Amino acid sequence: MSFIGKKILQIRNKSNKQNRPKIDALNFEQSKTVGLFYTWEHKAKMEAVDEFRESLIAEGKEVNVLCFNPLKEDVNCIHSLFGIESLSSLGKIKSNLVEEFNSRRFDYLIVLDFELSEISSHIMSNSNAIYRVGVHSEEALDYFDLLVNVDQNAGTSQLIEQMIKYIKVIRHD
Repeated sequence: MSFIGKKILQIRNKSNKQNRPKIDALNFEQSKTVGLFYTWEHKAKMEAVDEFRESLIAEGKEVNVLCFNPLKEDVNCIHSLFGIESLSSLGKIKSNLVEEFNSRRFDYLIVLDFELSEISSHIMSNSNAIYRVGVHSEEALDYFDLLVNVDQNAGTSQLIEQMIKYIKVIRHD
């Protein structure tokens, strides 16, 4: 990923986040579609995400998963995957998978990364999701509707557990 491409993408994300309408809370029990986004780190994270996907499907949700591979080498991922080569030097992500993911209307879009990156910010800024959930940080305030504070050392499974705990508390009449 070129340095210039990352900086241009970061600037584009800032301009996009201002266009989001303010929404009320969305009742998770009534939701039908969920998008999961994560950045590849290791096989254990992928497995935790897939276990989460399976549990959501068991609850009757339609679930789509997208993974970003920041490494230059190939990884053996079971989810839809796009890589660093998709980012142009002008800060545009050229990937049909990303375009399809962002065009879907999710009731919930959940980012399963502890840190917000230029790529995850782009996904948040351009998504058609109604409600966005992520890990709390100063940078994340403008991108998410629900922020969960979880220690990074807790791991992906603990992150998922805390996110679903707080999402399920949301009630909207």
